[in-house]
Amino acid sequence: MWDVPQIMATIGPTLEKPEDLVRAIEAGASWFRLPCGYRQRPHLENARSVRAAAAQRGATVQLLLDLPSSRPRTGAMPDLRMEVGARVLFWDPEASAAAPAETGAAPVPLPGLAYLCGKLAKGQRMWFCDGRLEFVVDEVRCPSVAAHLERGTIPLKSSNSIFLPDSDSPYVTITAKDRAMFQSFAAEKLVPDWVALSLISSPDDVKSARREVRSLLGPDVRVMAKFETAAALEQADAILAEADGLMVARGDLGPAVEFVRLPEAQERLVEAARRAGKVAVVATQILEVFADTGLPQRPELSDLSLIARQRPTAIMLGKETVYSQRPIESIRLARQVLAYETRRLENALTQVPRSLAAPLGHPRVVAIEGPNGAGKSHLCRMLCERLGLPALRGVPAAWEEPATKLRMIRDADWLASAMYFLSGVIESSREAACGSEDLKIMDRSLWSTLAIHYAADPDRLEVLMPLLGLAAGRVKVPDLTIVLEASPATCAQRIARKSATEQGYDTAVLAPSAFHEREREFYRRLAGQWPRVEFIDTENADIEAVYRTAADLVRKVGSC
Repeated sequence: MWDVPQIMATIGPTLEKPEDLVRAIEAGASWFRLPCGYRQRPHLENARSVRAAAAQRGATVQLLLDLPSSRPRTGAMPDLRMEVGARVLFWDPEASAAAPAETGAAPVPLPGLAYLCGKLAKGQRMWFCDGRLEFVVDEVRCPSVAAHLERGTIPLKSSNSIFLPDSDSPYVTITAKDRAMFQSFAAEKLVPDWVALSLISSPDDVKSARREVRSLLGPDVRVMAKFETAAALEQADAILAEADGLMVARGDLGPAVEFVRLPEAQERLVEAARRAGKVAVVATQILEVFADTGLPQRPELSDLSLIARQRPTAIMLGKETVYSQRPIESIRLARQVLAYETRRLENALTQVPRSLAAPLGHPRVVAIEGPNGAGKSHLCRMLCERLGLPALRGVPAAWEEPATKLRMIRDADWLASAMYFLSGVIESSREAACGSEDLKIMDRSLWSTLAIHYAADPDRLEVLMPLLGLAAGRVKVPDLTIVLEASPATCAQRIARKSATEQGYDTAVLAPSAFHEREREFYRRLAGQWPRVEFIDTENADIEAVYRTAADLVRKVGSC
């Protein structure tokens, strides 16, 4: 079954009390993010509260420290609400003791601005609040910058980070303040599970940061690369190769790549992470309107549906839990929608096409299915000999060739092999329609191909099912499917008595117990959506008893 994306809740003023963290876990949060750019917040105390809440609930949670990089943030200031065209004077309190006086220009402290002055020029843009406030530079007067508000209506506040879309402005990934924080965490033995790296632009950024993180916090801490720039997107695969996971930080990434390309970028990054078997988190502006109003907007619900379809590891709620009267409700709603949409989409994308139910004519066919070693071939021979029924091979003869069979399961060319096997199923369907017999026994059928691929990787059904739908009317779907079941240990014992070919195949299958269990899961899923699927347990059953049960089922089909 598909995993439902998890919920990452951000710790902040409206979600940091110990009792609220317990409620957040109960509502569905299993990740907690500490936004370290807000230096004034009690991150160490909050981390301690997260661990205590998880212990109280008996839950496993992931604790993530989200580093801000050396990107400047506005200093302590009252909220500044402006009209478009209003002038401001950004100044660096680390380089000047007081704000320059200028009539008609509101002073805005921006520590670290002096470092950026050489990278700014008249006419360039300065973005705050994920691009919702856009200023344009009028004049650079290092260590201050005069600018005017070009776009935006929300207030500029303390700790708002800056983004420079028109400037080459590299930042340090880990700062001295971050190192001091790491040391305080290590001293308290409160090691986080993850450290997220902001504004990385190359694999080397991740590699060097990983070394430093682990030297200060220990070897088990994982690093997450936040994708916020076009430069990072261009090197996504190389960066991901160095990271343990990624975050699609849509707030900065959207304006950085142009908003029209953001959905494509999100899809590419999540898919790259899934392909690499690494963690993917989608972040920013998921339920912010609901958090404010209590009424989910249609775009928010559609966004969650899209995220469920892309299947990341988790989503990150920011302002929904940090500055909100509804942090718990936001977590609960996100969890409910993601769970519902994940199951709905899973069923839609892995459902056997109903178009296959169209009759293909006589004869009726009974297929014998099940894992290798369950006794399929032996039962087929008994049914054909004792009931006088013709046998039909439901898969190509090359099924018995270990190299071909293993290639279908394991190689990168699995789809080509699957198409070959599907063509064999179509051919056997043509053979089934030939002759005068009204009932035939099929040793393996269409379902075998699907079961094998599902056992190798359940995600393959997303590709195979639409292709199978195109074959409707050309494939003979069994009128009855009999699935033989036995434990992996019992199957292994039976295979040990078979040919070296059979033994070699099963030895080569990676994690045979898990493979066997997924095969079984496929047939259970099939029974839930397809008529006439019957199971016979052969674990401790006498072969004659298995035959009698199967023969009774076959006779009923023949009498229809």
